[in-house]
Amino acid sequence: MPVLSPSSIPTIWEEIQDLTGPSVVNVNSGGESFSDIFNSGAKANVSGGTVLSASINSNSLIALTQGGVVSASTVNSGANVTIDSKAQFDSNTVSGGTITMTGFNGFSINNDYLSGAHIYISGVNSLNSDTIESGATALLTNSGVTIGVNLYGQMTLDSGSWAVGGSVASGGVMDVKNDSIAYNAGIASGGTVNVDSTATISGASVQSGGTLNINSGATLADYTTSGSSTVTTVGSGGTLTVANGGTLSGTVQLADGATMTIPTSAGGTIDLQGNTNVGLIISGTGSVNTVISGFDGTSAGQSDGITLASVQAADVTNVSYPDDNHVTFTLKDGSSVELNIVGVTGFGYNLVADANGDLVYEVCFLAGSMIRTPHGDVNVEDIRMGDEVIAYVDGQQITRKVTWAGKAHGTVRPDLADDEAGYPVRILKDAIATGVPYKDMLITPEHCLFFDGKFVPARMLVNGVSVFYDKSITSYDYYHVETEQHSVIVADGMLTESYLDTGNRQAFRQEGSVVRLCGASRSWEDDAAAPLCVEQAFVEPIFRAIENRAGNVEGAQVATVSPQLTTDPDLYLITETGQIIRNARVCGKNVMFMLPAGVKNVQIVSRVSRPSDAVGPFLDDRRKLGVLIGKVTLLDGNKMRDVTSHLEGSDLTGWYAQDQASNRWTNGKALLPLDNRQPYSFGMLSVEVLAAGPYVMACESQLHAQIA
Repeated sequence: MPVLSPSSIPTIWEEIQDLTGPSVVNVNSGGESFSDIFNSGAKANVSGGTVLSASINSNSLIALTQGGVVSASTVNSGANVTIDSKAQFDSNTVSGGTITMTGFNGFSINNDYLSGAHIYISGVNSLNSDTIESGATALLTNSGVTIGVNLYGQMTLDSGSWAVGGSVASGGVMDVKNDSIAYNAGIASGGTVNVDSTATISGASVQSGGTLNINSGATLADYTTSGSSTVTTVGSGGTLTVANGGTLSGTVQLADGATMTIPTSAGGTIDLQGNTNVGLIISGTGSVNTVISGFDGTSAGQSDGITLASVQAADVTNVSYPDDNHVTFTLKDGSSVELNIVGVTGFGYNLVADANGDLVYEVCFLAGSMIRTPHGDVNVEDIRMGDEVIAYVDGQQITRKVTWAGKAHGTVRPDLADDEAGYPVRILKDAIATGVPYKDMLITPEHCLFFDGKFVPARMLVNGVSVFYDKSITSYDYYHVETEQHSVIVADGMLTESYLDTGNRQAFRQEGSVVRLCGASRSWEDDAAAPLCVEQAFVEPIFRAIENRAGNVEGAQVATVSPQLTTDPDLYLITETGQIIRNARVCGKNVMFMLPAGVKNVQIVSRVSRPSDAVGPFLDDRRKLGVLIGKVTLLDGNKMRDVTSHLEGSDLTGWYAQDQASNRWTNGKALLPLDNRQPYSFGMLSVEVLAAGPYVMACESQLHAQIA
């Protein structure tokens, strides 16, 4: 083998050119410029060749044409790069320079880090998977395209340009103008998207702290491709505003805790998620042409509400229902507001001082329940004001006068969990004790029964055998009676509660011609005849006693098979771009994940289940829980640091309120911001899982679907 002399081996310094104007370098097809330095006045004409690892400094110019490539280079402040004719600018760092792309040849800027840069794109050209940092600006005109861009700076889409996917991160602002369209944009906390006249945004995802503004003349639509549609979602803590003159042509899923403001003319459909959703605000009067679905509730204080920003509750003189899906509020001045709410006639309503229209599924008796009076047992539907009923105080029987009696209508929502859907609870004859109740009893799930000096909601005693949800009943009238003081009364031979007005009386209508003006609302803490108890230590022994005698109750249902449980959370991460990351290893309670460079937010995804389903209804925890997360650490490059965003952001998407300062439950899909990542570095994320499950396997697909 020949031996090379040192003089025959070129050094790296011999390959590098330090060019200062008027130097001109021509890199033609097949040619390559490597690690060159372009200073003031220098110019490179790149036509089919490649410039690698260059340093392009102030007042220098790189002109790309005919398939030329600039890659892995640095463009510094004051430098200029022009791109034309199917050229490519790939994996570069631009700090204060100017990039100009013109023509209609379909070239692109790919995987670049743009900080303080100014980007001008016109024609059929694109930004692809780039990061536009704070201080950088991008202007796209005449069908320029962005794909999967992470935006921390400012971007303007103008004159028919497009944005596909990507994320508008904290501090990022995207302005969509003049026939331009933004598809499937993710708007993270601190990010803002403004859509102006004649422009459209389709299938957006507004996360906690994100803001989407649909201005006059602009349109918010579904994203439809290959026969399927993606609707716009607004997560808890997110904000969506449709200005007067803006148009909603698709569907918006509005999470519980999100805020959305629309005019009466907005159109489209809004699907309210959860049953305490009070985030929808409607301005103006007249007929609201937006369809509202998902408006429901489970009990007093657990109901949806819609704010009519132009209406005072005191100005409402009449509430009427033109059909099953419309409700009209007539005002003192003769004007009206009509809402299009799916199935609205199946709901009660409440008008409060801030003009919220709150739905309540209240706790009541169903028709046919027998109430004990001094003159014998009387059907609850026949009780009127002024009648007397038997009440028990300190174990002694007394007589109390009925001061109010009301009736409302309930309609089951079978898409919800059984205890939230509105199914009545059937308690079989003799289920509690011999003669208790003395006939089958039908009550609503939140109605309370009296045991050992305390009230217990009926839903916490459902065993599926002698106490069960009667799914043959999907629509029904229900009743309540109020006595001079909240009382323990007898219905169907069972000790139970009279009505306690906690602020939802207007959900009922009163039979007869006598009208009673209502005073201040009462509370369980101050006005109840006995304490309301949902503690497992008290309720579970009652549940077990009823369960143990169920086999001897006539008509008892066949015992259901116990649900299959698991404690495996099936934990993984999803990045901003939708990439799924499985764990690299598990060390005790710590689950480790390898993070690619550039990932600044992840979602922690797991199985999810309600403790009341997995353990039993006697456990009053109906949250859909994922995993309990404690300490999170990130090894980023060569630096180890704690990640505390999940312990500091009270409104962070996918997290429940903290029970303790050092940990927090997810709902199965929780956002975890990873602030201040080191540029271009891979990371190792360690997530401490303090508790997981048990999870009900039979419910897994349904519950995953609800958080997807």
